[in-house]
Amino acid sequence: MGLGRRFLRALGATEGEAADPRALVDAAVVPLSQGPMLVAGLQARGISAVGVESFNVITDTRSQMRIMVVRADLAAATAALEVLRHGEPDGRQPDPDDPDATDGRAQAAMADLFLAADRLWHAPGDPQLLSEFDRQAELIVGTSPPFGVEPSAWEHVASLCAAVVDADPGDEDLVEAGALALRSFLRDYV
Repeated sequence: MGLGRRFLRALGATEGEAADPRALVDAAVVPLSQGPMLVAGLQARGISAVGVESFNVITDTRSQMRIMVVRADLAAATAALEVLRHGEPDGRQPDPDDPDATDGRAQAAMADLFLAADRLWHAPGDPQLLSEFDRQAELIVGTSPPFGVEPSAWEHVASLCAAVVDADPGDEDLVEAGALALRSFLRDYV
């Protein structure tokens, strides 16, 4: 038996045999910033999912996450990921009053906001980063908290965003402190 067949057998996907419905399979490869939120969104929908960070040994970075699900849930997970990432398949936008429909967008926005705050913390005087942060902060305002985030914590995120957005762009120390406070608070959620 060749090494490839042994590896496939260990993964539960051997050639010529019926595939084990309990075996883990790849549902998607997504940016690392979105991965944890998408996994949580799948789990909130009752789909067993796990995220595995991809590590690039050449660049010494983690930039992607493989989302794996049980083979039996692959079709449901693929459909749910499509809705979480892009809205409804017919082009409709999720109903803003439906917390399940907007949860994935809020989680992705929170992860993107964390990255924007991190970048702004490192370069508080960069006008392009300030503009990017403003765009990310706008996505947070007026949305329901994502799964696993208490409403009071979500309100605190909004107030930390407002502190950075309302800060004088010329006061780099104030922008840096606000971005660091937001980044530190969000770190536990992303």
